[in-house]
Amino acid sequence: MTISDRWSADELEIRVQELTAELEKANQTLRIENELIKLKDKLEAEITLRYNLILDGINRIFSIVVQDKIEEELGNECLSVALEVTGSQLGFVNLVGDDGLLHDIAIRDTGWEQCRMYDKTGHRRPPGNFVVHGLYGIVINSEKSLFINDPPSHPDSIGVLHGHPPLTSFLGVPLILDRRIVGMLGVANREGGYSHEQQEDLEAIVPAIAQALKRKRLELERKQVENEREQLLNTIQQERDRRGALIGSITDEVWFVDPQENFTLLNPSGRSKFHISIEEEVKEK
Repeated sequence: MTISDRWSADELEIRVQELTAELEKANQTLRIENELIKLKDKLEAEITLRYNLILDGINRIFSIVVQDKIEEELGNECLSVALEVTGSQLGFVNLVGDDGLLHDIAIRDTGWEQCRMYDKTGHRRPPGNFVVHGLYGIVINSEKSLFINDPPSHPDSIGVLHGHPPLTSFLGVPLILDRRIVGMLGVANREGGYSHEQQEDLEAIVPAIAQALKRKRLELERKQVENEREQLLNTIQQERDRRGALIGSITDEVWFVDPQENFTLLNPSGRSKFHISIEEEVKEK
């Protein structure tokens, strides 16, 4: 018995339509599964790329710390990493000083070079120190990250300096060391604006930046102490030489002893009186 014996022509047509619909549904499910697999692979690739950018950036930051670079050069390298990781066009790193102002360590944007800022006397000065307010103040005072994709519309926005390119988007992350805020890193003008993704990426590299700047500051302070010590030793030696020359010009016997009655200083007449050579005097010292 054939199918045509069991099914009428109309019934066969209906069955074909049902099987076609089931097949199309199965194909649609397969296409969806393939699209999900592609999306999963794409997301994994993007996550891997983000992770690699962050890891590479952290390695670059710590590699320059051990080099003989000034603080501004370190700050510029940190900014290069931050701009690459977030896809931003400009950025800055600044620290909170003892005076309560924000002091720029580094700025990356050609717009700053054309920025016309003037002091009270009307003389042009480069950007450097800022009062903690506006969008910067939100980050510093709250000690939390902030991203805004329409800065001029924010109620705390104070605008930009005369001559500076407008901010179309902004992302600021606080620099925290030993549970204390020491400054902030800001980036701006990312095409398409910022999201929690860029915030998370920047927050991932900021601890390395804070540690690197701390290490560089300690290194600079150590060098400063060493230079001051060297200057002090030179001053002491110059004073000794001056005093020695002065005492050496005196014809009478001159000598000094410590509480243990050891000679600490004799002029030529004194050495002659006590029959002590220069070598013996140095040895006693």
